[in-house]
Amino acid sequence: MIKQSAETSAGNISQAAPGWRSCRTTPLVTALLLLSLSQSLWAQGSKEYIYGPDGKLLASIAAEPTWLQFNAQQGFAGIDTAQVTVGNAAGIVIRLKYQFLAWGNQTPVSYESQVGPLTADGPIPVNGTGQFPIPQNSAPGIITVTAIKNINSSDWIPLAQPATYTIRPPKPVTSTFVSPNVLQLPASSQSQRVHSANMKNQALMISMHLPQGNGDAGYIAPLGAGDPALNDRGGDFYSGRLQCDVLSGDYNFISARNALDSNSDAVVPWGSISSSSIQTLVPCH
Repeated sequence: MIKQSAETSAGNISQAAPGWRSCRTTPLVTALLLLSLSQSLWAQGSKEYIYGPDGKLLASIAAEPTWLQFNAQQGFAGIDTAQVTVGNAAGIVIRLKYQFLAWGNQTPVSYESQVGPLTADGPIPVNGTGQFPIPQNSAPGIITVTAIKNINSSDWIPLAQPATYTIRPPKPVTSTFVSPNVLQLPASSQSQRVHSANMKNQALMISMHLPQGNGDAGYIAPLGAGDPALNDRGGDFYSGRLQCDVLSGDYNFISARNALDSNSDAVVPWGSISSSSIQTLVPCH
């Protein structure tokens, strides 16, 4: 039994087959040979080549992926990349059938996509790994992959256990700031700016300690497109006119999160308490 790489010419399959049938083997030996072949063949580019003992090509078939799993259960848009491992798929391009259920919807929508060529997985090189970037503007929801196939094959392989992955909303990262640090009341419109990286066109929930011992509060800043020069997929929010009746003193900003997410996903964008996380509103004269 001879295995050759994908670079070998396919040859004439119809002429090779009789040579295989003429081999003197018992049914048991033939079964063992086929079992050995199925265990030893692995994907070379996009096909597997089966040769008989006489060196003639018996068949050229598309390598079939056998299973798929995500290497994590979820990821945040704009930050994370969804990575998959696929059985028997090193070096090939696969297509996926999946359903996407957006947050707040009741009915999933069906899609097809592809990934590859997959990179050989280190511990088990017959398996392949690939990845999907999650764009910052991705809708949050749940992806459920139900079937896979080699891009060169017409046969879909249903997954015995569908693979799921949750796309979370964009998450603010550490370059979040409020400016200026000191603002004299009354202040004109757009004098106060909130910027948060990876939060373009998202709603930012900000928690803060209020001045003069008035406890804690939170407000939602609807961010639009940020400064393109920052190149951080960020969003900006500018306040309206601040009048003299606004509570003056030090506002200590302590955490921020996407308004679509939960409190457990809040981050501390400024690190520990410091001057960069405090905005002082100076009272009117």
